[in-house]
Amino acid sequence: MIFIRMLFSAVVVLLFVIYFTYVMITSDPCTRIDRATKPIELTTDFVVVLAKPWAEPQTLQSIRNWSARTRLRAAIVFRIQFYSDSVPPVVCDWDLAKDRILGTDSSLSEKDEEVKQKRGLKND
Repeated sequence: MIFIRMLFSAVVVLLFVIYFTYVMITSDPCTRIDRATKPIELTTDFVVVLAKPWAEPQTLQSIRNWSARTRLRAAIVFRIQFYSDSVPPVVCDWDLAKDRILGTDSSLSEKDEEVKQKRGLKND
């Protein structure tokens, strides 16, 4: 039993090291943020594949929409956490679709805009 626990722990640590390396190997902040949120997309793809034979197309689309919103929220959190002090501010491609996907009532969007304004980036 101890051997199985050690093996499982080693696999988990190895997967974490691979994930961390995959995220950090690039120097572009937007690519890092995109890669950091990749597990959300992969998990959603896995759930959609499993649910496809039994779920309605609207349900599958709802799962994909939830995933897009969750991934965008995670990206905003990562940007606020790791790049809020960067000069010039980090602006990624997904910023264009942020308000359309999350809506304007998201507290994360407000915090993200607040950080951008502190750094001198005007909202267009």
